Amino acid sequence: MRVRAALAIAGLAAFLVPAAALGADGAEQQLAEKYAPVLGLKQHEPCAETGEPYRPVPVETVLGQADVVLLGPDGKVVKQAPTAADLFGKDEEYWLDFPGDPLDAGCSYEQWFNRIAAGKATTAYAHIVEEEGKLALQYWFYYPFNDWNNKHESDWEMIQLVFDAPTAKEALSQTPELVGYSQHEGAESATWDDEKLEKRGEHAVVYPGAGSHANQFVQSLYLGHGAQTGFGCDDTRGPTRYEQTQVVVAPAEATGPDDPFAWLGYLGHWGQEVSGPNSGPTGPTFKGQWAKPITWVDEEWRPDSVEVPASSTVAPTATGFFCTAVEKGSEIYIRFLRNPFFVLGILVAIALFAICSRAGRTGRPLCRRRSGRPATSGRSTAQGSACIAVGSHSSLGLD
Repeated sequence: MRVRAALAIAGLAAFLVPAAALGADGAEQQLAEKYAPVLGLKQHEPCAETGEPYRPVPVETVLGQADVVLLGPDGKVVKQAPTAADLFGKDEEYWLDFPGDPLDAGCSYEQWFNRIAAGKATTAYAHIVEEEGKLALQYWFYYPFNDWNNKHESDWEMIQLVFDAPTAKEALSQTPELVGYSQHEGAESATWDDEKLEKRGEHAVVYPGAGSHANQFVQSLYLGHGAQTGFGCDDTRGPTRYEQTQVVVAPAEATGPDDPFAWLGYLGHWGQEVSGPNSGPTGPTFKGQWAKPITWVDEEWRPDSVEVPASSTVAPTATGFFCTAVEKGSEIYIRFLRNPFFVLGILVAIALFAICSRAGRTGRPLCRRRSGRPATSGRSTAQGSACIAVGSHSSLGLD
């Protein structure tokens, strides 16, 4: 009788566990899985110049790798093959360094990613936080490399769903009132029933721009912009491969180095230090929307993105020229951020070369004496040398 009673109690407990699990943690897990996004990544051929070779993976994909090092404030190696525990408590003066050079990436990062990411799930880190009586459900995506105008190791992107409810348990009985997709700076918003928001059941479909990972609602060509990255084209057009993300619910903060989410306590950079905007970014907890998601909605969300007319109104060659011109302009801008004096010197040299060339075509020498005032031979020689130098690439140190 005692054995039967014990079995009955155990069976009743097992029956009640799902209901009890709908407390804070259980409801958050259920909510996060219910809306786990689908990613529509631009199809990619191995080592091709177009498409998206990367997908979001767990951070453990890069941690513990023998060819990854953690660098300290003095640039010296603090730890080889660092783990999440090694990252905990480190500030923004620390840098993870992957094998390769982001400014000369070639195919090395893609090949490295294919090796270390084999068998790893396409992952979305869910973060749930209440602010001002509303609940924000965020999905954070970790890409090991960003291959856009600003090439850099690691990239963190995210989308956010907003519920008019203070808890996950209450949000389960509702639909989201707003959805926001991060795009370089800020985010583009939509209502849950907006026709531009594609869904598979309850799962929003997200189209990341090839290389930049700026998240879009619709497959098209967009003009992206960031204060540190300049302008560029975000391409989400097909062919496309679709990835259903697997959710990992992350806490608001790590409790210590032994916490499985100890990497949340890392305020340093997830990539190599490079001058200008090519340095590795900081992680999610460093971003303002991690703790203030509704404030972020009010201050930085906008209703649309700038779309580049790429089909009927502009010929493909014109579109390609436009995107190439924008990309080259951004390269100059990024070079300016990294080395302003070098870029200014080049621009001045180009201007002088154009002036000298124009003077030569019109038959009016740029370097000539003023009428009625004889010049010294030294001054004339110096001026002539300057014109010759402007016309010489080697004297400018151009690549």
